Amino acid sequence: MSTPETGRPVGLLELVAPKDAIVDIVFIHGLTGHREKTWSGRYGTDWAKTLLPKDLPNARMFSWGYDANILHFFDKKADHRLDDHSKQLCSDLAGVRSKNPERPILFVVHSLGGIVCENALILATTSAENHIKQISACTRGIIFLGTPLRGSDKTIWVQIGHKFAELIGQAKSKDLVSVIEKDAPRLQELGDSFSNILRDRAKTDQSIEVVFFYEEFGMGPLGHIVTKDSATVAGYEAQAIPADHVDMVRFDTNAEPGYVRIKVVLERWIEALKRTGKATPVTGINIHQEVERMMGGTVVGYVAGSTTFTSNVYGSDKCASG
Repeated sequence: MSTPETGRPVGLLELVAPKDAIVDIVFIHGLTGHREKTWSGRYGTDWAKTLLPKDLPNARMFSWGYDANILHFFDKKADHRLDDHSKQLCSDLAGVRSKNPERPILFVVHSLGGIVCENALILATTSAENHIKQISACTRGIIFLGTPLRGSDKTIWVQIGHKFAELIGQAKSKDLVSVIEKDAPRLQELGDSFSNILRDRAKTDQSIEVVFFYEEFGMGPLGHIVTKDSATVAGYEAQAIPADHVDMVRFDTNAEPGYVRIKVVLERWIEALKRTGKATPVTGINIHQEVERMMGGTVVGYVAGSTTFTSNVYGSDKCASG
């Protein structure tokens, strides 16, 4: 299915489904992106479909598409467009996971697709529907690729919005600029809420691992679309990909540095799931809590800040590998 306005395919596309899958990996493209073309190299290699399954044979993989036209996403007539996308993502995932609802989920998200993912987990965490809440509970890792996650104030978010507008040749669109400015406070609030979820989950048996990748190169006169400061969060792992904002997710071989770095992170997380046997909220092993228990004290420097959610928000939904 595709949207009539853009012709871009929407919804979940199953890329590979091994019988012995122990994890679901979900790719989400950014604005003006495409659920297949975004992840294709300059020579047409869809690395998420052809390269990664060979390196991660125990992973079922999906690519999710949505109306990624920036003029529709930031639309003053559609204040709830972000929520609509995020809710649909959760519903689509719940639908394909009906036979394996406890399987862990890993996300690989590019650009503003990371905002959709963040918002989806926030909405799922507080959802009254168990099958939606479980999407959040089963999320065990997110790779962010050039996602604008932090703006110290409204001005920073507006600058980021202008960069995206320039990238697609809409810098002079007064409607677009005004809507981006209006949405800036909400985007800042969303980032704060997601950080709270990460901190709270780190104190339970359902920690969410995150790695933030940033673009090493700028795009000619536009420079960096998303700067390192905006694409990373202090206290969490950050890595560079030697490419610009668009090419940082386009690989043709399994030897390219960006591909290798993404693959290694996913391998690490999947191996951790294998070692624990079960990655459940009730019986799963959180390595940081285990270290704290063995050391007899707090692991300094890993988690900072206060929690805003109680542990029983996450305690009712099971997730197991396999």
